[in-house]
Amino acid sequence: MLPASFRGIRFNALSIVRVAARRYAVHEYPFRDDVWAENLGRAANRYIVDGFFVNGGFGKGYAADQMTAALVTWIKPGMGHFVHPTLGTLALTMLDMAETQKWENGRYVGFRALFVATPKSAPQFPGVQTNTAAAVTAAATAAKAAAATDFLTKAASALKSGLSAVNMAVSTVAKWARAAQSLINDATNLYNMVGSLIALPGQLGRYFGGRSKTLNGNSVSIPSATSVTALIGAGAVARGTYSAAQTNLAAAAASLTAGTAPAFAAAAQALADAVAASAVDPADAVRLLTSLASPLPTAPTTATPTGVAMATMQSATGDLFRRSAVIALAQASSTYQPSSYDDAASLRSAMAALIEAEITMAGDQGEDATYLALRTLLGAVVQDLTARGGSLASVVTVTVGASLPALALAQRLYQDPGRAGELVTQASPRHPAFMPLSFKALAK
Repeated sequence: MLPASFRGIRFNALSIVRVAARRYAVHEYPFRDDVWAENLGRAANRYIVDGFFVNGGFGKGYAADQMTAALVTWIKPGMGHFVHPTLGTLALTMLDMAETQKWENGRYVGFRALFVATPKSAPQFPGVQTNTAAAVTAAATAAKAAAATDFLTKAASALKSGLSAVNMAVSTVAKWARAAQSLINDATNLYNMVGSLIALPGQLGRYFGGRSKTLNGNSVSIPSATSVTALIGAGAVARGTYSAAQTNLAAAAASLTAGTAPAFAAAAQALADAVAASAVDPADAVRLLTSLASPLPTAPTTATPTGVAMATMQSATGDLFRRSAVIALAQASSTYQPSSYDDAASLRSAMAALIEAEITMAGDQGEDATYLALRTLLGAVVQDLTARGGSLASVVTVTVGASLPALALAQRLYQDPGRAGELVTQASPRHPAFMPLSFKALAK
């Protein structure tokens, strides 16, 4: 039998009585000899424990001193672990205890305690939880509308100068389209896309820069494709979608007027969305859109009225393109699943820096609608990544004295050999049977 103890303090058990019962409400009625016992459900098990402490026993002191020291720990509120000699560890709460000291007992102090069985965790109650991803989507939609409105206001005066402003818009579109095209080629490159085949036997994708690639300095978690054929088809669809969006934007720029400016703004935002959709996973979409959100190189203009109009159009289109990428990036972040707490915190910092830069620029330019919409978007993104990453494990550095197989390390770190693939992904060893002596892994 196991030695009896409660909250780590051992004692001598004379008897332990387990009482099982059911709760009833007994209803009595006037002038009737019988009653009605209303069933209220099963009662929690109760345990009546008779035990004692003896001089020089487990506490190595006087029995009365051992009893006093035990009381300090036992009467603390909440559940404690009770080791039953035959039933093992139980989750019990002490209700009361009576200490007994008798003249004839001499060297020991007895006690009787009443315990009730309690759950190991606190009861869970329904609560209100915000759908943070939906909040990001709603904020992004409002930010798109605000960015388009401010573009129309800024570009309206430039369009009065005529063809020169339109040509500047066409030129700026060409620069942004070339930058986006290079990102599309990167995203749909078969060598890059094969990295998503990590779930196939042998984890082929790992040797093609799959999850061994990092985002914000942390390994990313991406969905697994089913076959190379599926990847080829997905890449073809993405390139076709982008080509159509690029053609539509170029046509809208060539025919840009005050009346067609809303269509031009919508086409620019659709192009950013096409870049985001071309990625095989949300992590890659974040990587691509971060690059697309960089400012475009500006072309020199003159100080003449026509040159000022061209500069205004160049600034307006550049702002629209950059903000379209930032907004699409915010939407991509809501579908990106961080692999760790560190990953979520790093992405949150990067996202906040990009959006805050646009907020500052919009405020300096007096574009109040975009300023307020981007502030709302920033709050939604930060709340979303904080909520989804706050409960994840952090990344720690694991150091071992000898090169061990991934299975052995997974058992040692997590007591789960099924997580060996996760360690292989994080460490990217030459062979899973020979893990490096130091590598990064999840803390739990």
